[in-house]
Amino acid sequence: MIALLLVLLLQSPSPQERANVRLRELQQESARLAQEERTLLNELRRLQVDRELRATELEARTLALDEATAAVTALEQQRAALADAIARQQPIVRGRVVELYKRGRASDLRRLVDAASARDAMRAWRQMAAAASRDAARFADHRASLARLAASRGELDARRQQAARQRREAAAPRPPHAQNKPPPR
Repeated sequence: MIALLLVLLLQSPSPQERANVRLRELQQESARLAQEERTLLNELRRLQVDRELRATELEARTLALDEATAAVTALEQQRAALADAIARQQPIVRGRVVELYKRGRASDLRRLVDAASARDAMRAWRQMAAAASRDAARFADHRASLARLAASRGELDARRQQAARQRREAAAPRPPHAQNKPPPR
């Protein structure tokens, strides 16, 4: 029995050895917990960055949508101004075309032939040239206004589609960024 007791005493670790073993176990657990803490802190930071990224994306989308809406509004105002200008030009142009039609092709020749003197003929010629120049400018301006109106309609439609697409994108639910999984190591 004594031999057994002596063997057990020799095999059992001393209190110092037990303390050293326990100290190593606690150090290992402490290291493991510190690693887990770093992992959790990294995860928390990643989630914060993800939240900031989404907030920035939302802000950028909101700004883009506001810009598109402002552009659409500006184009609508421009289109309305062009439509008003055309509405003001139309009766003048129409009246001038009717007047030219009623006078006929030979009316300018008649004015020159009916002139009493060469001086009157030159004055009539200058008046006809000035009237023709004014008419050409007026007709060209009217055609340009009509072309600008047509172009603004096309641009307005494109901007409206762009704004609608941006609204849909902003309203669409966003998939979770990286599925909240930690990045691969």
